[in-house]
Amino acid sequence: MGERELARQEFNTLVGYFAGLQARAVYAEQLRDWGEKLAAREVREEGLRLAQRMPRHARDMNKPWIDRLQGLAI
Repeated sequence: MGERELARQEFNTLVGYFAGLQARAVYAEQLRDWGEKLAAREVREEGLRLAQRMPRHARDMNKPWIDRLQGLAI
């Protein structure tokens, strides 16, 4: 809807407190779609680093989002 900066602010807030990886995966995809490849890569890599530190049960719960981050072509 043309509110890119507002969306960016909301995503940045959300990834700051949301425990799962869904917000990071969706944000990375959105950044890629906006043509912001460097920022998309950073969000993707941060999400994957977090996934590595998660306990197994948390990784299992976040598997669809981890898969999405891993498969994100940037």
